[in-house]
Amino acid sequence: MDQRSAPLTRAQIAEFIPSQRGILTFEALQSDTSSVFSALSDGQFLTLAADPSLGSERVLSLAPGELTGTDGGANAAYTLGLASVGTAGTTGANSKTIAVTTDAKGRVTAVTAYDLNTSNITEGSNLYYTDARARAAISAGAGISYNSTTGVITNTGGGGSYSYTVTSRALSYTETATSGDQVVLVTGAAVTVTLPTAVGNGARFTFKLTVAGTMTLSASGGQTIDGSGTASTSTQYTAITIVSDNANWFIV
Repeated sequence: MDQRSAPLTRAQIAEFIPSQRGILTFEALQSDTSSVFSALSDGQFLTLAADPSLGSERVLSLAPGELTGTDGGANAAYTLGLASVGTAGTTGANSKTIAVTTDAKGRVTAVTAYDLNTSNITEGSNLYYTDARARAAISAGAGISYNSTTGVITNTGGGGSYSYTVTSRALSYTETATSGDQVVLVTGAAVTVTLPTAVGNGARFTFKLTVAGTMTLSASGGQTIDGSGTASTSTQYTAITIVSDNANWFIV
């Protein structure tokens, strides 16, 4: 409802102001006051609380959990900010994967880090390698016996028996065997095998790269492999077999 009063006429002003100049001055003041009142009453102001002297103000309302406001006081700033939803900090590492939880407006509410291991990552159609699975995939034939628990294969045909040991390695390691036929299935994408000393070593080693990656053999103590300190392959399913001449290693 418009509560403004009609301005006084000149005759009405003359009833309490006798001079012509005074009447004109009051008329001008009355006009200015009416304009100011109209601006306050009709202007669309953003306020923090309703005011009966304003007719078209909009009251600022901060939704809990959405926005926060800080009032700096008279002649200062009123600052708006996003409400705090999540927890500040760093989550995860290069050995982990993370799951991010958001609310309906896309804001992060939680971050959970999970270790990158077989307990947290589903196998899918490509099964993880295990010694038990590899050994279970091998079966014995005529003249051969096979122990699926230890991985040892034995030739039971004529001419005596023959056996070798099968192991698997997914990480770099130092080989320690000194005798027998040793078959090592390399299952990691980047594996370095540090060889034992060639001096007095009667073992025959066969290293086979079973995955896409690089397999590197590294001689120790200044010894060599075919004249070089290392031998490597990046071709999947390639095998390197080495023997010792009691001083260095040679690929056969």
